[in-house]
Amino acid sequence: MQFKIYTIPITGDSETELEMNRFLQTHRIIDVDHRLCTFATSAYWSFNICYIAKPPGNAAPVAPFPKKDYKELLTEPEFAIFTRLRAIRKQIAHKEGVAIYHVFTNEELAQMSSLPELTLVSLQTIHGIAVCFIAYYKVKGGIYAII
Repeated sequence: MQFKIYTIPITGDSETELEMNRFLQTHRIIDVDHRLCTFATSAYWSFNICYIAKPPGNAAPVAPFPKKDYKELLTEPEFAIFTRLRAIRKQIAHKEGVAIYHVFTNEELAQMSSLPELTLVSLQTIHGIAVCFIAYYKVKGGIYAII
């Protein structure tokens, strides 16, 4: 992971803007943090760009994880539960101010939807879900509330 910082005066700098846009279009971007910085008589935008560097030389590029079509992988009733869990996860992430995958991943939700019964014990069988995490969302009334 690498970082690139651009500063653009509040009045604009079309050359720097073009350079930054070219950079954004040609790199695998993880995150962009932007802030308006002000001083006594001037102001500028600061862009901190976090990206994945291309492999050196002729090395093969890093392949992304293959996408899964959960509608094909799950039965119709399981997919209905999966869809409800995704909606609840989105609400929780919005309330907590975090990315949805910080709450539960799609894989974890798919495993939850495949369980015959959602209980505290059955949720602990899913790889990646910690007991303290389940207890936290039980108190918050999140995903565990539908059990």
